[in-house]
Formats: sequence, C-alpha cells, structure tokens
Amino acid sequence: MDFVRSQVGNTNWLFHVTNRGHERAEKLELQVPYAIESLLIHSDGSEEIIAGGIIRIPELRPGDSVRVLSWVDRSVNPKLLQASGKATMRFQELVDARLARVYRIYRQMWRDSPTLLTLMVVSFLLSIAVLVWVLRKLLYGL
Repeated sequence: MDFVRSQVGNTNWLFHVTNRGHERAEKLELQVPYAIESLLIHSDGSEEIIAGGIIRIPELRPGDSVRVLSWVDRSVNPKLLQASGKATMRFQELVDARLARVYRIYRQMWRDSPTLLTLMVVSFLLSIAVLVWVLRKLLYGL
C-alpha cells in the first residue's frame, strides 16, 4: 500500500518525537488535526499506517525516537500529549509529495545499505569537485 498521496491542496508533514528524559515516556499521543492518513516509523524501522490524526505511541525509552509522516489537507497545529516522561516534538512541512518519496527512499537505503549510500554521496561530491576543477582550467587556465 503506497502511503504518499499527491493531490492539490494537500501537504505532507514530518514529525520527530524524541524522549529527551532519563525515564520512559509513556502513553504518548500525537494529535495532528485534519490528518487523513499517517505513517508511524519506529526507530527499529517498522512502520504502521494510521487512519486519521491521532497517533498513539505506547512508550519511548530514553533517547529513543519515532518519526511520523502525515498527509494533511490543511495547515496543522499539532499537539503532543503524554502521561509521563519528557518527550519533545519537532515538525516540518514537506511541500511536495515527491519530497516525501525521496525521504522514504533515502531512509530505506540508509537502513538497508549505509555503505552503498555513503559511497554514492562521496562519488557525487567527487564528481562535482572534478567538474569545478575542469571548469576552472577551461575558464582561467590555471
């Protein structure tokens, strides 16, 4: 099932919920008004698709975090409720559904093969460096 939708007027939001305390954060509830569908991504890589805008997280260990990718049809004013602990939330709007797809592909590559992804980034940076060097030679004869 493909999570990311692409329709006019709808946006994707990425939320990071992290336990910054020294004790477990329990019974967390992320409320995302007007969310149509959300993807909860646990730190171990497992995923859950959740209909609606109430995402329940049973617990977070100290230093642990989860990500939530939500498809929303309006601007949001999210809230994070918790029974105990010191969990914090950061969020950003992903303007285009394509960015959400790129994010998901990057995350999948990093989880499956971090070495391959690192080599791809290094080779990309090296190709840019060679291109700059060649352009400098052509333009300035250095």
